[in-house]
Amino acid sequence: MTFSGLEANTEYTFKLLSARANAYGTGFDGTYSMTYGVDSLAGGGSHDMGGSGAGLNATEYTWTFTTGDTAENAVIDLSGSWNLNAVTIDSVAVAAVPEPSSTALLGVSGLALILRRRR
Repeated sequence: MTFSGLEANTEYTFKLLSARANAYGTGFDGTYSMTYGVDSLAGGGSHDMGGSGAGLNATEYTWTFTTGDTAENAVIDLSGSWNLNAVTIDSVAVAAVPEPSSTALLGVSGLALILRRRR
C-alpha cells in the first residue's frame, strides 16, 4: 500500500489492523515493514494470530514518523506466507499528530474563553 499527499514537516501515525477468524488458519508468517522515502521504519518478524475455536484474532501494527522538508510517499509492505482462506486488511488509518505547541495554544484559548464567560 502506498500513501501519498503527506505534508512536509509533519508527524504521522499509521495504524493497520489485520484479523482472521480462528477456524481459518494460523495467520501471517513473514515480514512486515514500512518505508518512508529511503528510511525503513519497522522491522519484520513472524506474527501468529493463532487460536482455536470460534472468535476473531486481530493484530494492530503502528508506525510513527516525521516527514522532512519535502514530503514523500510512505509504503507498507507485507510479504511472507498467509495460512488463510482469505486475507483481509481493514481499518488503515493515517493521522497527522498535532504539534504540542498548537495543542497547548488551543487549550489556553479555551481556558481564556471560559474565564471570560464567568465575568
